[in-house]
Amino acid sequence: MMSRTLATVDRIATLLLGVLLAASGGALIAWQLGHLDAVAPNRVDTTGLQDVADASWFPWASAATGLALGLIALGWLLKHFRRHHMTPVHLTAAEGSTGMFTIKPDTVASAAAESLAQTDGIASATGKALVDRGTPVILISCTIEPHADLDDVLTAAQNTCAQIQDAVGDPQQMVRIELDKVAKKDAARIVQ
Repeated sequence: MMSRTLATVDRIATLLLGVLLAASGGALIAWQLGHLDAVAPNRVDTTGLQDVADASWFPWASAATGLALGLIALGWLLKHFRRHHMTPVHLTAAEGSTGMFTIKPDTVASAAAESLAQTDGIASATGKALVDRGTPVILISCTIEPHADLDDVLTAAQNTCAQIQDAVGDPQQMVRIELDKVAKKDAARIVQ
């Protein structure tokens, strides 16, 4: 999962690269069709570029370049669209028993968030399981009310962390609980 700043930078860089490529492509098409000379006849001398474009190796070189850029773009897209969700956790049965239990981390996260939302002072909570920089993380996002007792909320959050780690069978399972305060306009709606 990327941070918001990194995601924003990524989107801006993608937009700028897209605009640059579109403008370059438009200029190349205009040049190939001869429209570039009509727009700026005294400013652009394309005779050197035309000689290169007329060379026998140019179509092969441009095709190879286009293929390489296409593969790079495809790799970039696949990297950005890769799923960042945890895989199901498999637990073996106790000694003397047979079988295996499969736990879906998203279900554990949703159930933990629903349970945490029942705590006094927590307006809402959502949960999801994801992989953040290669580490499996169960993320619970809570919105707390302005009048909430932080000691009660923190105790409930710590208990929830322990319950999640117990549920997935891994005391080292990374659990992140994010607390956010309700905006004043929303707090007024809750009170009414």
